[in-house]
Amino acid sequence: FDSTQFPCVSVHLDADAPADRGIGDDFGDVEDFSGWTEHEGWIARVDLSVVGWSLNPDERLALRQAIKRVMVGNFPVFTGVGLMQIEFSQQDDEDFQSYSSPVYLSRGRFSCLSSYAVTRRYGPLSDVLVNLLD
Repeated sequence: FDSTQFPCVSVHLDADAPADRGIGDDFGDVEDFSGWTEHEGWIARVDLSVVGWSLNPDERLALRQAIKRVMVGNFPVFTGVGLMQIEFSQQDDEDFQSYSSPVYLSRGRFSCLSSYAVTRRYGPLSDVLVNLLD
């Protein structure tokens, strides 16, 4: 705490869990001339805590506004990487007991849906075996 440069922001992962599941959790197969690509996974609900730390309440106000601007300004980036149903909320908090001086906090909660998939690549079909029944 004593060597921390204030104001500062920390980000914490609160949850990353499947939100929507499907039969086989399969996002589909894609075939091109070089082979097959298979995608399996789920839609995940991701929750992050974004905490702004400050040593005075006026600075906390400016920090809260800056964090909100960064979140709103990056919505095109978030949607560009496939995040959906993005939500962000904030609230103020204080801690007068845990540290050597009062700490003023701006607690934010970032929540979204994101696809999580594992991709496997298979080579093109080269041999086809046919068994004829007599």
